[in-house]
This record gives sequence, structure tokens and C-alpha cells, in this order.
Amino acid sequence: MTNEKGFDGSNSNLKQYDYDASCTHDLDAVDVCYVPTSLYQAFSNRFFNWINGRLARERKKQNSSKGGSVGNSLPVRLLMMLRVLADWLTGNAIVRSAVGHVSELESFDCVISTYGPRWPHRVARCIKNKNQHVIWVADFRDPAVSSAKTDTLFSHSYADSITQDADLVLGISEGTITNLYLEHGQKTLVLTNGFDMELTDQSHPDDRSPNKQLSFVYTGTLYADDTCLRDIRPLFQALSELTRDGEIDSAEISVEYAGTTPDLFLAAASAFPDIHFKSHGLIKREDALALQKNAGALVVCSWNTSWQQGVLTGKIFEYMQAGVPVVGLCSGDVPNSDLRQLIESCHLGYCYEEADDSGVVKLKDYILQLYNQWKETGRTTLGEETHKKVMEYSYPILSSQLASIVRGLVRN
Repeated sequence: MTNEKGFDGSNSNLKQYDYDASCTHDLDAVDVCYVPTSLYQAFSNRFFNWINGRLARERKKQNSSKGGSVGNSLPVRLLMMLRVLADWLTGNAIVRSAVGHVSELESFDCVISTYGPRWPHRVARCIKNKNQHVIWVADFRDPAVSSAKTDTLFSHSYADSITQDADLVLGISEGTITNLYLEHGQKTLVLTNGFDMELTDQSHPDDRSPNKQLSFVYTGTLYADDTCLRDIRPLFQALSELTRDGEIDSAEISVEYAGTTPDLFLAAASAFPDIHFKSHGLIKREDALALQKNAGALVVCSWNTSWQQGVLTGKIFEYMQAGVPVVGLCSGDVPNSDLRQLIESCHLGYCYEEADDSGVVKLKDYILQLYNQWKETGRTTLGEETHKKVMEYSYPILSSQLASIVRGLVRN
């Protein structure tokens, strides 16, 4: 069910990024129900977009004038309140239309709704209230509270209030479930994201051609604001210190980037002129996958803070299929992140954490280990145990787990 007219599995925002059209084939066996846009919803959508535009301009103006975060300035707080109202108005229009469409279906025994936006859970709750025999699985790929900006009373109470009638609440990680602030004994379970087996490199690691340089590759988006920070600077710092200490030859090392935020990458790289780097900018998906496959190490950045824990970017699951060691960089004040636990449990590599005082030392040790392996063989490899663990996150395995969960709920 979607309120996007002409939905074909793609997103209009992705078309400028040359998205992989093969992903839309997953919809071939799915009946897509379009929820028409009413005049009321069209108005509320315009109102919502207007609020977002004003909010972005106000934050930019405040940052420019004060040289820092806007915090909870009065204009921003008022606009945030209006955005909640606009979101509620938009959701009301969609919910009324969607519930009407569902009532026309002949029969069903399970409803799975996913956040965000907020309206899918509202639709599912209405369906559950009218059909008590139907199983409702409420899924959260993202938490409602993720930053200081979203740390409101409404966001804090949203997941708990909306899922009180749900038979099961799914979260992408333990941290995500914690950040839902559930207080009514809802049954919860972790079901992570995963990767597509069709895109997995089936070749043996020893078949990879030797590389002339040990390249550290980051593909994706970097963030640098007061709440979400994907910070690649610790990698440059570790490489720079190893070069300065004579442990590695800087001419044999490179850091490469491909994505939509080359400005943030170049800003980080320019602070370490002794390290070779290259920005590819935005490239096609198949080129990004080839870049990953030929890397010496793949870099993933995330954060783990008191505002938001359990962030597992989809990039880490995409990296799993490349068969290349992973270097995780986790900013934030909370240690033992879900990203670190995932990397360690799958024997993918090493995850640096800003909250760990010994993080840089351990990061340097791991980089040196990769460097020595590359010097000896011209490539870096992962152990056999890694492949077995990684397969647990393939879509067929995860789909089987979800199907088993739903069947169990229906039987009970």
C-alpha cells in the first residue's frame, strides 16, 4: 500500500542517483494498492512541505548568525510543533483512505506495517481494532527519537502508544528497540537488515587480482551535524600516525570515496596532506560494487549516542557481500555499539569507537595487520568463518525467519 502514484518499486528521489532498476523486480509477485490523494491531503502535504522549507531556512539562518547549533530556539520549536501538526493532518487523510481500501479485501490473517512515515502503523492499528483475529507485526527500521531535534514528548510516546495492540514489535537492532521507549509489555524481536544473494561475489578470495596499493574505500553518504556524525577523520588520523612513525609507506596507501557528499570527504582529507586520497563523486551502482570488490578494506561510518543507539546503516550489509575486510568508524559517547558487535560477531574486521579511549591505538594495529597482509600477498582476505556468519544476513535466511515468526503468531 502506497500513497505514491504510479509506484513501481523505485523512488522519485532515487532516479537522479541511477538506482538499480533490478530491485523493482521484487514487486512482480506483489499486488500494489495505490491510496489516492484527496484535496485535503494535497493541502496538508503542501503545508508539511512549506513547514520543512521554513524550518531548513531558519536553521541555516541561526547557524550562520551564531556559528553553531540552533539548539531549541523559539522559531525552530514553533516550526517543529507545526510540522508535527502537518504530519498528523497528512496522516489522517491517508489513514481514512487506506482503511477504506483494506475493508474491500476478501480475507487476510496478518498485517505488517513499517515506520516511517507514521501513517502505516496508524492504518495497521485501525485494521487490528476492527479485526481482532488479524495478527499485527509493527516494524521499526528507524527509531522515532534519533536526535535532540526529535527528542520531543510526542516522539518519545509515539511507538509505545501506537503499538499497544500489536502482536509483535520488530526492530533493526537492540538499540533501536531500546529507543522506542516501550512501556506496556509489548513483545519485541530483532530482525536486522540484510543483503541480496544475487549481488554476492561468489568467487574465492584468492582469485582477486593483487592490488598495487592498499585502498580504503568508502561508498555512501557522510553526515556532519550536531546529532548524526559519520566521521571518516579517525581513519586519516590513524594512517597519518602510522606513516609518521615509519610503520607504513604513504605511497602504498590510498583512501577513496564515492557518494553524494564529496565536500565532507575532501574537508576531512585535506587536514591530512600526507595521505593519498581520491573522490570519485557519484557513480553508478555497478561501479560502486566493483570499487568495493577491489578494495583492500571497506570503510563504514556510523554513530552511537545517548540520543540514538543501534544504528546499523544498510551499507554494512552491502559490504558483507564483497568479501573484503571492514573498518568501522563509530562516533558518539556510548560504547559497545551494535555496529561493533556485528563486525566482531561476523569476524568482518575492526570497529573503532570514539567512546573507547584505546580506539585509535587498536585501529592502527588493525590497519598495520592489513598492510602487512597486503605486502605479502598483494591482497587482503577474510577467514572462512566469516562467510558462514555473513550468510545468516542474506535475504533468504531473513525472509525465512520472518515467515516463521508470522506462522508462529498465527498458530498461537
